[in-house]
Amino acid sequence: MGSKLGTLLLVTGFLLLFGLSGAWAQEGVNLEEKVAALEKRVDSLEKRTEALQALVAQLLVERGGTQDKVTKKEAGPPIPKLGDETRLTMVEANTRDYIGKTFILVGGVSVWDIYSSAYRDAKGTHVSLNFGEVRQDRTFTGKNVTLYVRRDKSEPLVEIISGAIGQGTSPEEMSGVSFVLGTRGRAVYPLIRAKVTIFPERYSDSARDAELVDWQFLDKETNTWGPWALSAK
Repeated sequence: MGSKLGTLLLVTGFLLLFGLSGAWAQEGVNLEEKVAALEKRVDSLEKRTEALQALVAQLLVERGGTQDKVTKKEAGPPIPKLGDETRLTMVEANTRDYIGKTFILVGGVSVWDIYSSAYRDAKGTHVSLNFGEVRQDRTFTGKNVTLYVRRDKSEPLVEIISGAIGQGTSPEEMSGVSFVLGTRGRAVYPLIRAKVTIFPERYSDSARDAELVDWQFLDKETNTWGPWALSAK
C-alpha cells in the first residue's frame, strides 16, 4: 500500500511539473507574440508620423491659399531642364535603388526644425530643410522630402533662405536667385537643383529623409542654373 501511494505521489508530481512547464512555455510564446505585436504598432506609428510630417510640409507650402492665384507672368519663365533630374515619385517607389547613389531633385527649399529617424540626433551636425518638389512651370507637385545638409557646408544656402544677405531689400533682389512664388505672388522658397544621396547607414524603410550634398541656384536674370555651390569651389 505504501509503495503504491509513493508511486502515485511521484507520478502526480511529474504531471504537475510538466503541466507547469507547459504553462510557462505557453506564457513565453504569448509574451513573444505580444512583443511582436508591439513592434508592429511602433512601426505603424513611425510611418504615420512620417506621413503627418509630409502633410505638414505640404501645408507649409500651400499655406494661405492655393498657388493658382499666381499668374504665369508672376511665376516667371519655365524652369530649365538639364535631363538628369529625378522625380520624387520615382524615389519613393524605388527607394532602395537610390541608396548610396547621388541624384538630382528640383524644387524650393526652406529651413525647418524636423529631425527624425536616423537624423534624430543630428541637430548639432546638420541643418534640417523642407524641400518641396516643383514642376517646370514653377508650381508645387505636392511631394516633399526632408533634406539634411552638414552645418559646416550650409551657410551659403541658409543665408539665401533666411534673407540675411540684405536689410530692407528682398532676398531675391539682393541675391539674383529665383524664388518659387507662393500665394499672392509671395516669395516662398529659393529654387535649387539639389544633389542628394541616401547614405546606407541613414536609411530606414519608414523614413522620408535624404542628405543634400550640393546645390545650384537658378539665376533670376538669365534663367540658367549657376555653378554647384560646393564642388565648384
